Amino acid sequence: MFNYIFGEIIILLEIFIVIYIVNYYYRYFTRPNPLPGPFPLPYIGSSFQILYKLFKAGRYQFDLGLYAKLQAEEYGEISEMYQGSLRSIFLNKSEFLEKVYLANTNTSYFIRPVANGMNEFDVGHGTIFNNDRKSWKRFRKYISQSLMSPKFLRGLTITVQQLFEENEYRLNDHDDQRIINLTNWTKYFLKDLSKEIITGQKGCCLASLNLKESKWTKEMKEARESIISVELYLRSLAFITTVPKFIRYYVPIFNSYNDTFMENLTSFQKKTLYRIKERREQIEKMSKKVGSDLLDILLTVGTPRDPNFEKTHNDDREKPLTDIEIRDNMLDLTIAGSDSVCYCSL
Repeated sequence: MFNYIFGEIIILLEIFIVIYIVNYYYRYFTRPNPLPGPFPLPYIGSSFQILYKLFKAGRYQFDLGLYAKLQAEEYGEISEMYQGSLRSIFLNKSEFLEKVYLANTNTSYFIRPVANGMNEFDVGHGTIFNNDRKSWKRFRKYISQSLMSPKFLRGLTITVQQLFEENEYRLNDHDDQRIINLTNWTKYFLKDLSKEIITGQKGCCLASLNLKESKWTKEMKEARESIISVELYLRSLAFITTVPKFIRYYVPIFNSYNDTFMENLTSFQKKTLYRIKERREQIEKMSKKVGSDLLDILLTVGTPRDPNFEKTHNDDREKPLTDIEIRDNMLDLTIAGSDSVCYCSL
């Protein structure tokens, strides 16, 4: 009896698998506007082809930025790949992206890049990965007002000038035989600038540039760890949206990548949330005006500390942002302020 039931279950599974494969390839071969790209496999899409190309190129990490370059070289300016059953199109010329990234709330390309697995990240309370048009417009309004406010722009101008003056000597602090890595200097300068204008905290990446690791202070180590954390976060976005959940959790090698990425994201989110809560408590105890960094502006927007609070009618006032909403918007801004060009998104 048991053997009979087990045999029937196996037959049903086989029928289900055959139906799934037939349906998968029927949808693939009848897709509208077919484009060149790697031939996908059922359920896993183009995941193994991506890894194969990267390993063949000598890159033993899940670097979707490099893969996009390799795919462009092989398939041309417009190509496609599959994330499971989800079709993704690669646009490899700036002209093709103009309409997609048009700064217009009525754009036909509103949908944010939320694909397979993104719900696991819990990052949909910002602007980059938010597919709810109503909340997206609200957050976009707050971010735009914050970035364009005279208070922030004055603070940004002063911060850029001060930061450059403080670190300009590092460009001259070399003898004629020493090569200056201007790429790293610029990268760390932008990282320090990003941290200061977003959180109001002093960055220490540039200060550690010409020092041995053994001489780094606690703040310098945290600054370097922050860079690694952001880069891992960018890689994890490509990984989690490309590789199906079952493979990420249960297939060796893939699951170790998944654990590393998820652990990094959780730590990244906790640190950001801790800073927000800490700063909110400090602001509540302050009697003077708050700073001009984005964190202070986002914490006070829509509250009596907002410069426009008295000018706005009660019915037109929107609710202040929650800590989670501020966290996700800060993560979005941190990514935008990093060298994310190296890790292109789909």
